[in-house]
Amino acid sequence: MLVHMNKTLMRKETYVGRVKSMCMDMEDKWHGIAIDIINDCEHIEEYLKRMNGHSELIDWKDDWQEDSRQILTDYWNEYWSKYNL
Repeated sequence: MLVHMNKTLMRKETYVGRVKSMCMDMEDKWHGIAIDIINDCEHIEEYLKRMNGHSELIDWKDDWQEDSRQILTDYWNEYWSKYNL
């Protein structure tokens, strides 16, 4: 009985680990896209709209809409601050 429970727990941990890894990969991909397309956008509204098309990569997170808007705004401000001297 104990051996069976240990194998079941190990399978659950493996599954949880895979899901966590998949989620982290999706989030990393979202951040990569956000950085890659920022210079193609002339206005922050355009940037936010284009990134909204990639929301499926992070919509599994709690409060993803608020968090993503803040992250994208920070990326935008950081990127364009180099040109606003």
